[in-house]
Amino acid sequence: MDIIRDAFQRIEKELGVDPSRLQQIEQCLRDEWGRDTCYIATMEGHRIAERNRALVRDYMRGERVPLLARRYGISSRQVYRILRGG
Repeated sequence: MDIIRDAFQRIEKELGVDPSRLQQIEQCLRDEWGRDTCYIATMEGHRIAERNRALVRDYMRGERVPLLARRYGISSRQVYRILRGG
């Protein structure tokens, strides 16, 4: 299965994007990523990554760990793990 081709066909169909523009973007993606094995996160993984970025941002703004744990519905231990990058 060619994920790039599938995605671009969907974009063209749903959004009506100019096919020649999509071909240009496709060529750039294939030049940069061709023959690589890529990881596509699930939406759940994406949401967790977004949550973790927000948590780190809040911590950097001075929020304390217990508050972050309550706000994000996780344990303080998990907050520390996220802050360590793990």
